[in-house]
Amino acid sequence: MSVFPAFNNAELESISNILGDTSTGFTGSEIGRLLLLCHIPDAWPNGTKRIRIFNSLAEECNRSKSSNCVYAFISEALEPSRWLDAPEAHSVMRTKINEVLALKGIQLNNENRYVQVTMANSVSEARRRASQLSKKLYDLHMHSEVMKCCKEELLQENYFHAVHEAAKSLTDRISVETGLELDGTQLIERAFSMEKPAVVLNTLRTSSEKNQHRGLKELLLGINYSVRNVTAHELKIKWAIDEDHAINMLSIISAIHKELDECHFIRQQNI
Repeated sequence: MSVFPAFNNAELESISNILGDTSTGFTGSEIGRLLLLCHIPDAWPNGTKRIRIFNSLAEECNRSKSSNCVYAFISEALEPSRWLDAPEAHSVMRTKINEVLALKGIQLNNENRYVQVTMANSVSEARRRASQLSKKLYDLHMHSEVMKCCKEELLQENYFHAVHEAAKSLTDRISVETGLELDGTQLIERAFSMEKPAVVLNTLRTSSEKNQHRGLKELLLGINYSVRNVTAHELKIKWAIDEDHAINMLSIISAIHKELDECHFIRQQNI
């Protein structure tokens, strides 16, 4: 997204208040470093934090005739690597910022990238959209691989592609971990072969262990047939999926990822 919607004074003030909050915002020295990193002149070095941020951003917006500097400043401020020791505080601040951004039809996702969403018409709607889906997924302890691959689509309430991307994450993970340059059914069958498995959950010595191994393979094949093959070949309108259905499917995919967490991956040489 190269051209960002412009902020009005009230929206810019809200953003400045969040980032410069006395209790939860950045310190004066941190604000100075962020402005420097974003190449934004410090308009009031000795001013209060909120006004310092507002004046600096407002003057740069006026000079450049755009609000791109505000988006750059937010992105730099919420860079995840800055918050490694305070992930909960990072989540709270991002949610507050997203409440404002939703009024412009934009959200900042888990990967610190801006994505377009349906424009919110009120602060309450913005707040709901920014936090509702994330809360449901976190409450369900969704696997990180599922969160990582579908967060952008869920923010856009695009459940069709969210489930498809989550399903792809399973085979992508197996391919990367094993080195097998295959995909879909071929990859799963090869990775879970009984003769030379590339993914093993147990020793495969007993009938029960072999059945457990086959069971995980069948779960993966089931997702491949019922989600990936369907969504890849059907128009979105022909494969209607609402939020509840999406969360159910994502929960299944998450559970399979957790099973893969217990597996040992054996690197293969492709022939």
